Amino acid sequence: LLRAAADGGLALAQHNLGQALLQGNGVAQDPSEAARWFTRAAEQGLAVAQERLGALHEHGRGVAQDDVLASAWYSLALSNGQRSAGERLAALERRLAPDQRERARQLVPTLVPVRR
Repeated sequence: LLRAAADGGLALAQHNLGQALLQGNGVAQDPSEAARWFTRAAEQGLAVAQERLGALHEHGRGVAQDDVLASAWYSLALSNGQRSAGERLAALERRLAPDQRERARQLVPTLVPVRR
């Protein structure tokens, strides 16, 4: 049922399927597949999925480790109301060089496709 809802485009179902795949809850653990589902939900504007993608990129779990991209996802999640992303963003940005912080800021508007 969850996979059918996720396949049907429901962002929360996509996030929940990603979470199940990340943790191995009721399905085989697959962080790479989890990242794909989180991305689908995040691209629909689901802030909790955007924060999760930040964490995956920060720790290199299921995706390439990339602090700049992690910072961009955290920033987007925060701007969409995911307050816990603010703490993660602040901690990460303390480790980034000024040019990395600037690249992250420039990436934010490119993360989510424009919907018309």
